[in-house]
Amino acid sequence: MRTPVIVLCAFGTSTEAIATYNHIDEVIRSRYPDNDIRWAFTSEGVIRKLRRRGIACYTLPEVYEILRREGKTEVLVQSLHIVPGQEFHEKIVMVPAKGLNVKYGLPLLSEDDDFEKLFKALEPRFLPEEEAVTILCAHGNKRRPEFNAPLLRLDSYIRSRRKNTFLATIEGPPGTESAFADARAAGVERVHFVPLMLVAGRHIMEDVMGEGENSWKNQLSPMKATVEEGLGYNDDVIEIYIEHIGKALDQF
Repeated sequence: MRTPVIVLCAFGTSTEAIATYNHIDEVIRSRYPDNDIRWAFTSEGVIRKLRRRGIACYTLPEVYEILRREGKTEVLVQSLHIVPGQEFHEKIVMVPAKGLNVKYGLPLLSEDDDFEKLFKALEPRFLPEEEAVTILCAHGNKRRPEFNAPLLRLDSYIRSRRKNTFLATIEGPPGTESAFADARAAGVERVHFVPLMLVAGRHIMEDVMGEGENSWKNQLSPMKATVEEGLGYNDDVIEIYIEHIGKALDQF
């Protein structure tokens, strides 16, 4: 059997945080030196912006077409999304792959043990409970809130194991109300934001740490706000994706 091509499929970003993908690429290439590594983005809006700047990037259907032309048939698509939500189902699993033998690596929070693994990967980024509130910043889905179920589960998991550590979403449940109320009631002077996003892109720079009055930072003022890098710089998080790649490779 031919060695499968590994297609790393992320949402994408048009900000300087796109450098995060370079780090992920280096780590995964070092772990799979015999596999051809390709990239695809699921956000067509991001792709349009990048192409206007002369940056080559592709949708998953475009990558499939390139691989067909090259005579490649064995393909592993590894989702770099956080939850198996709308992007994963509609922009990856449901994409026609005629003529290709495609297997799928699951998003970050897909299996029961992923929650404990992610908690352990993020725990070193949490600040001491007596000094600061830590808030995980997730995107979420307002139109399809059922896809937020893993985020609600992660929030419950973290709350059961740590004081003053909560999860909030930009869209859909749990939102920000509960986390912000608990943060204000904690009686500490600092709030530390940990992106639950692969890249700390526009949402983190504007919605969370922006200067607008509705940014999370300003809503929690006068607490002093700090922020971590995106998940893509956390090698322990990348390791979870690598485990998912390994399970998908076993299907060939």
